[in-house]
Amino acid sequence: MASLYLIDGHNVLYRTFFGVPRLTAPDGTPTNVVLGVARILLKILREERPDAVVAVFDSREPTPRHALYPDYKANRLKIPEDLSSQIPVVDEMIAALGCDACRSRAPRRTTSSAPCRAARRSGGWTWSSSPPTRTCTSSSPAGEVRTD
Repeated sequence: MASLYLIDGHNVLYRTFFGVPRLTAPDGTPTNVVLGVARILLKILREERPDAVVAVFDSREPTPRHALYPDYKANRLKIPEDLSSQIPVVDEMIAALGCDACRSRAPRRTTSSAPCRAARRSGGWTWSSSPPTRTCTSSSPAGEVRTD
């Protein structure tokens, strides 16, 4: 049976940014997030062997929550520059490992259209026959996954 693995993208970005010691390339470019995300993805691919992996990120566009509550995220700190500068490289690395990434405007990343996008890619899933899904999120201990 086909399997799908969803990754809470922003959670993993922040977890690796603050959890992996600061590393840099010879030119001084920060690389700790790229390394951390690569380790997580490679572990999932090696140990879980899913048919599809999708990293789901928040959309850069306003979400329905912004319309309901204009001050949504008003008190959040701006993303650290050393983290945001690594996101394009993380996007490239995700694709290089054969995984998908998408940006979702859904209220929760794990309920977005990512399964549908992965289904198109694999050619085998529809809304009425969902694959077994595993998620990697902050609600599970570091390095572990939760089965939905």
